Amino acid sequence: MAAARFKFDIKTDVDVASTSSVESNHLPTDLAPMRKHRDEASTAASGNCVVCNAADSAPHFGVIACAACSAFFRRTVVLKRVYKCRRDPTGFTRCTIDRRHRCNCKCCRFKICIERGMNPNAVQYNRDTIRPRTPIEDSDFDESADSFKHKPTPSPKKPSDNLIENLCDLYHQIVDRRRMLYCHGSLREILHGIGLRFRPNRFDERYYKDKMRCEFVFYMEMMNSMELWRNLDAETKECLLRECTVSLALLEKYFITVKYGGLEDCRLIAPDGSYTDLSDNGAQFERDFDNPDHQIDKKTCLRLLYDPLREVLRHFGGALKASKMTDVEFCALFAILIFNPAATNLHQTGYEMVRSARNTVIGQWSDYYRSIGIGPMESSLLIGNSILLLSELRNAMTVHRENFHVIRVFKVMDYDSLIDDLRFH
Repeated sequence: MAAARFKFDIKTDVDVASTSSVESNHLPTDLAPMRKHRDEASTAASGNCVVCNAADSAPHFGVIACAACSAFFRRTVVLKRVYKCRRDPTGFTRCTIDRRHRCNCKCCRFKICIERGMNPNAVQYNRDTIRPRTPIEDSDFDESADSFKHKPTPSPKKPSDNLIENLCDLYHQIVDRRRMLYCHGSLREILHGIGLRFRPNRFDERYYKDKMRCEFVFYMEMMNSMELWRNLDAETKECLLRECTVSLALLEKYFITVKYGGLEDCRLIAPDGSYTDLSDNGAQFERDFDNPDHQIDKKTCLRLLYDPLREVLRHFGGALKASKMTDVEFCALFAILIFNPAATNLHQTGYEMVRSARNTVIGQWSDYYRSIGIGPMESSLLIGNSILLLSELRNAMTVHRENFHVIRVFKVMDYDSLIDDLRFH
């Protein structure tokens, strides 16, 4: 699918929802907002869901609601869950809840359900058994807030037939594994942490051997989950890995940065929660600049490293935010970047298999959107606009390569030789 067919139609006035939820076993009893909106919502003539505005909705629990929001509301009431908004725990603001982002924050979604008139008393507790949550309903940063409360181990989830859905599910698991690996906290925090702990990174931390190889293993795990990847021969896999690995890492770093407000704070956030503050003129690394062993002074470092990164964050980060990228688009682009038929040194058979795999990814991407009620026109725009982001990613890669060249030439810091093997030069 050529990117040129799609219109780059994005809006910049909506914040990316960078939130998630924490559950406990109590249900709020203040239902006054529900009574205020019940009559208005129940008489809505548009047929759209009063919570996420999805079409093809019907009366549920006293309002017009889609099947997804109705199931979410019933599950919350029956299981007596309470959620906390990661973006604003005080509850004074609301996250964006629409058809694409309704799973990003369960707290705000449930509050909107109540405010728009959904009636908890209309839920039939014994009607049927609540089934396990699907991968789409699970947020990538959901963890329980119950302190050391025993819970039965859930049964293994049956893999979906959709490649994009499976990648999203695995990515959520990897995010949680990172949280446990990088939290540097107590046993309690490992078991019940609520997400990334942000901290300023050390000067040479980005290229630590153990961290780089750990992240590489995570990416390999996602690749090996795809039958399309497993079917490739070793030579083809090596060609693709050399071509895509650094791009994957860069895409995720900027995706995480935008998701957690780094664009506004001028901070570049890594997957482990460490960040580089690009607005403090190097104050974060003052001690390192004073080190007489360094072959590059502070002024030169800021000019060669900091200034270009600020521009990349502004352009690439701004494009990611404007596109309102979710985990779905990230995982889809992850697969698109892997299966690159233009990779160097591909033999003819490998080229044909990779090209076919990329077409399959785009088809599965479109199928996923259709499965959640997004029509062909809108899904084509979403796919096209997401693919157009790859041009900004290429520009970002150019700047980061130049930065790394400075690091190598001036021996600013030690780095893992794996980077050279991945053609990051």
